[in-house]
Amino acid sequence: MNTQKNKFLSKSLVILIFLSVLSLNSCKKYEDGPSISLITKKARLCKEWKLESSTFPPGGLLIGYNPAHTFEKDGTYNEGNNGTWKFNENKEKIITEINNNKDTFFILRLTDKELWFYWHHHFFDNTLDSIYGTIYEDHYVPYE
Repeated sequence: MNTQKNKFLSKSLVILIFLSVLSLNSCKKYEDGPSISLITKKARLCKEWKLESSTFPPGGLLIGYNPAHTFEKDGTYNEGNNGTWKFNENKEKIITEINNNKDTFFILRLTDKELWFYWHHHFFDNTLDSIYGTIYEDHYVPYE
């Protein structure tokens, strides 16, 4: 009787572990991960980042674009000019503001060593209506 009970418990444990792993993968916050982290999103983000690569559909390299982004824990932000930053409610976007100009970065990956996001660059006509935009994907690594 004990042998059957132990086999049942062993099988149940294996199934439980398998389902737990599946649920962790399906619940990851960002498209490119990570699935789980013990470091808060704010702690992972707050540092000075340097551009590693920048692409735009269908995958060309944007030449001459090389900003550094610095995010501070107090909400200050710098990309050549000083401003502020915040996460949106579900922490899937970073919203920055410099001189009343807002940008939104859509996070794809946020680890302690990688920050990937995409953003829209809008061009405006003389009425300040957006006439078209380009989507860029940027990959950053921390300055060491």
